[in-house]
Amino acid sequence: GEVDAQRRVRANTVDMHQDETAPKSAQHFDIHHSLFDMRHSDQAGEYRISNREFPRHKYRPVVAPLLAQTSPLVPRASSLFNSFHFLRPLWLLALIPVALIVMAIMRKQDASRQFTGFIDDHLLKHLVVRPNTSQGFRPVHGLTIAWVVATIALAGPTWLREPSPFASDQSTIVFVQEVTPTMLAEDVQPSRLQRSVHKIRDLLALRPGAEASLIAYAGSPHLVMPMTGDAEIIEWFAGNLDPAIMPRKGDAAAQAIALANEQLQSAGKPGSIVLITDGIDDRQNQQLAELRQGPVHILAVAGDQSKPLPPGSPPAPALDIDALKTSADAAGATLTVVTPDGSDLQTLSRNINTSFVAAQQDDEGSRWKDLGYWLTPLIALMTLLWFRRGWMVNWE
Repeated sequence: GEVDAQRRVRANTVDMHQDETAPKSAQHFDIHHSLFDMRHSDQAGEYRISNREFPRHKYRPVVAPLLAQTSPLVPRASSLFNSFHFLRPLWLLALIPVALIVMAIMRKQDASRQFTGFIDDHLLKHLVVRPNTSQGFRPVHGLTIAWVVATIALAGPTWLREPSPFASDQSTIVFVQEVTPTMLAEDVQPSRLQRSVHKIRDLLALRPGAEASLIAYAGSPHLVMPMTGDAEIIEWFAGNLDPAIMPRKGDAAAQAIALANEQLQSAGKPGSIVLITDGIDDRQNQQLAELRQGPVHILAVAGDQSKPLPPGSPPAPALDIDALKTSADAAGATLTVVTPDGSDLQTLSRNINTSFVAAQQDDEGSRWKDLGYWLTPLIALMTLLWFRRGWMVNWE
């Protein structure tokens, strides 16, 4: 019967599951298709429904409630309910005198009240002449609604947060630059390292006023420039980096990201880490998975197998996009591959903005947005009723 049909529909047509092991990253660059694979979202997981066909007219009452369970509006409504409150709740106490005043007005306007005690109730209701509007919308009703709406507006209803007016509107950036001999390869002109410097300069130009910091790493990480708003000094120091000045050889990407997280914490502002590299040692993945703190965005600066090294170029392996994706998943990072034009920086800037907005929602320095102002147009419309002829509240 209907129970069996429900079981068949649940077992054979609807396959809903949330990927608990999916990477935290929201975007991953696919170099083969030049597309972004939206794999996972922390707020609402990934749900999939099989493409098997079923008689819509027969199972619609059964399937519709099941599909409604996966709607992303459900957690949003729950979040709104949990976040709703009043910024100035003491104003709600003004509803008490409002209720008393309205009750007093309505009692004053009750024509039969002055004859109570002199005429029996069963006769009084036939002797009192009431206005035709007594059962409709009266001025006292409009006054009551206007007072209640105004009181709620003064109480400051809210369920959204906004950044503090004194907070920066730009995300801070910590550039983590790999400085190893492979970064001198010239498959990306003029070289991987010099192209990285150009990308740092262009990204800062896209985000004027943003504070930035610079970290260089090979076998060990080193703070080159602490947080500053001077983009030119960041570019100058990045342009003078060379593998020959690095004290230790190797790949300490995880340690460099840990140092970048310390920089973000000391700055006390929401920000992102931009890791510029041509590859990450897979032995670093375990440490990267344990360092998930600030948002990380990886910019891969290297040529793939289709771009052989030119004559005279220092030796370096080609870009291993699969291995770099694995490392990005471990770090919970987005991955962008360098391009000859500025499309890579546009993508990187959008990823930074997304992380910045998400961090602002959780930032203790943000404040609740007063939404009571949106009720003022309704109050203004209510006042138009008092321009009607004869529309007044009689206090006597």
